[in-house]
Amino acid sequence: MKSIYTIILLLLTSGSVYCQSEVLDSLEQALEVAGDPIDKLVLLTQLSVVASDLDLEKSLFYAEQGLQIAKQSQLTAKTADFQFQKGDVLQMMGAYDSAQWYFSSAYKFYEQEEEKSKAAWCLRQMGFTYQNQGQYQLAFEHSLNGLQYYEELGDEEGVAKMYLGLADILGYLEQADEAINYCLQAIAMLEQQGDLEGLADAYQ
Repeated sequence: MKSIYTIILLLLTSGSVYCQSEVLDSLEQALEVAGDPIDKLVLLTQLSVVASDLDLEKSLFYAEQGLQIAKQSQLTAKTADFQFQKGDVLQMMGAYDSAQWYFSSAYKFYEQEEEKSKAAWCLRQMGFTYQNQGQYQLAFEHSLNGLQYYEELGDEEGVAKMYLGLADILGYLEQADEAINYCLQAIAMLEQQGDLEGLADAYQ
């Protein structure tokens, strides 16, 4: 019998055969027969991610279901991951205050456990959410903290994308010179990386 990870990989890499709704149906069927909590959490993560492109309420339902299973199973790392996922869905729904609460809860764990990559991504999303709320100074501070994590990790892709985010925020703060500086640094890094999608975002 194929492992749950193999099944998910086959589903998510078969976009030419399955539309997203069919992938969702297949993941739901797999969830119905999954017994192990870890397997359920893997499936619920993918269900929430796939559903976020189709139905945010359903995506939120899967994230909450995963959060409850992680808590009941006393899996603190998974609890943090589902707090982040729930925050991500909530910010897509425009429920920014609730999103920030879940992001903050996840970030506390990532910081404590020195999971720098996840902490950086969490800070990036917190900054993005503050930006959507019009709280540009808080957006800048959180994004800058996220940048420091990416720099410590030597994650050039993360650094470049954070530069772009900071440039955007600084534009709202009417700090044009600094915004341009960050943008130019991002473009130089993205060109070196051959990141055409990132360059398209930079030139917008």
